[in-house]
Amino acid sequence: MGLFVLPEFENQGIGRALMEITEDWFKKQGIKEISLLTGNDPTFRAYGFYLHLGWTAVGLETEGVMKGEMKFARNLTY
Repeated sequence: MGLFVLPEFENQGIGRALMEITEDWFKKQGIKEISLLTGNDPTFRAYGFYLHLGWTAVGLETEGVMKGEMKFARNLTY
């Protein structure tokens, strides 16, 4: 699954709302932790966005077509 906000719609709270809805959905399914992959460059906007939302950068993906991307994790038991 991929979630994206087009540049012309950034900084309007849409990305935050999408993430809150997504996290709530997983939480209701009984999922306790979720992860995502994004570019591994700390200057990449999404990288900072996920950190700002409380996600933790846990390391680079080591397998598959997303190899080399940064993996972020989020505990949903808060």
